[in-house]
Amino acid sequence: MNLSQFDYIKAAMNIRKINTLVVDDDALIAQSLSFKLKAFGNVITCNKTKEAIEILSNKTFDLVFIDLNIDDELDGLQVLAKSVSKNIYSVILSSYDDEENIQKAYEMGCQDYFVKGEEDRAIEKVVGSFLLGEKKFILDNFIQNTYITNDQHTKNEILHLVENIASDIPILILGPTGTGKSFLAKKIFEACHKNSPFIELNCAAIPETLLESELFGHEKGAFTGASIKKTGLLKKAHGGVIFLDEISSFSLSLQAKILKAIEEKSFTPVGSTEVIKSNFRIISATCENLIELVHQKKFRLDLYYRLTGANIYLRPLSERKDDIELLIKHFLKQTPRKIIFHKEVKTILNNYGWPGNIRELEKVIQVLKSKNKGIILAADLPEQFQSQTPFETSDNLLTGYIKKHALTFGMNETMRKLKNELVESVMKDNEHKVNLSIKTLKISSNTFYSNYEKR
Repeated sequence: MNLSQFDYIKAAMNIRKINTLVVDDDALIAQSLSFKLKAFGNVITCNKTKEAIEILSNKTFDLVFIDLNIDDELDGLQVLAKSVSKNIYSVILSSYDDEENIQKAYEMGCQDYFVKGEEDRAIEKVVGSFLLGEKKFILDNFIQNTYITNDQHTKNEILHLVENIASDIPILILGPTGTGKSFLAKKIFEACHKNSPFIELNCAAIPETLLESELFGHEKGAFTGASIKKTGLLKKAHGGVIFLDEISSFSLSLQAKILKAIEEKSFTPVGSTEVIKSNFRIISATCENLIELVHQKKFRLDLYYRLTGANIYLRPLSERKDDIELLIKHFLKQTPRKIIFHKEVKTILNNYGWPGNIRELEKVIQVLKSKNKGIILAADLPEQFQSQTPFETSDNLLTGYIKKHALTFGMNETMRKLKNELVESVMKDNEHKVNLSIKTLKISSNTFYSNYEKR
């Protein structure tokens, strides 16, 4: 990262100003640091140990640059100790480059150590690290508090995503229809690029013949019906995000063109020779297995790699049973009028397969809220629930996640994990009563213990 990128990061994040303290008795260095750091926020300088400690005691800072050698003594270590005690990002900028002082500073808790003469590099690294750290913090809180889930696997997927999306690398969101892929893409945008354009395109909803024009634009008269010049979505996304939903529907020809646009950040509108530059971040999503499409020669492997800077798989609701009640409560909160579900209704909803996932659940709750009843009974449920049994709703045991796990780790490991999780789930249902769980599962005690891993 170079200094010219910081303004873009700050603008994209709408981040607050950084408060920095510079402690150095060399007036020229202190003045130089102050001048450069003011581009990112507020800066206070001081040249005395006692003064620095007093300032740290009374004011709040994000960064502290400390010279070890103040008044010809290693008084900077006292300032470092105070800064570290207040959990401030602490940086040593000193003329000392011996291992003893460097080791001591790091042991005391400084995050970075630079030798004088490397001021520009220090600012570049430190401010960059701080901004990216702030961005991760914002993302962590924003996305986790927005994407509603109790499912540990989904939480881990989102946490892994957060760790990898503080930069502007591409993001690929995978998962069945209705799991919230578009919703998550918008939340990533709001967290990272709030003041920038967000351009969304459902690739499956537009005829193949029009997709190229939608993405790249066209000149007047470029084809039959092109009566006016059109600006492409990639140009409109300059400085922001373009979200390509159901990208798997692209033809191989269009895949080659979008690949070139992603790699070069430039493209040519239909019927034009002009090269258009556009600096955009791409977020894509699909309910298809792109690797399978690659094997079938229906999707380009090089494009797949370009799309997977960071990726996340959103599991179907049928594999996230703990989320059903959580989501129901969330959707019910969106209306001031309170209603409750009969116990039988809860059982039916929990046993249902939810082929439409979160989107289907939300629509069902909307229907139930419209009935204007205080207590919802089984008879009030929509038609698709009236003749359902727990096994009629999800007769295909090979879910997308299980298949993905088996293809990644092998069938034996997947079966081991599946048996273990099934035993743990039944134990939880039976309040950890071993004998009852063995009877419930209809297995021997040896089989039970061979598949039960205590945590």
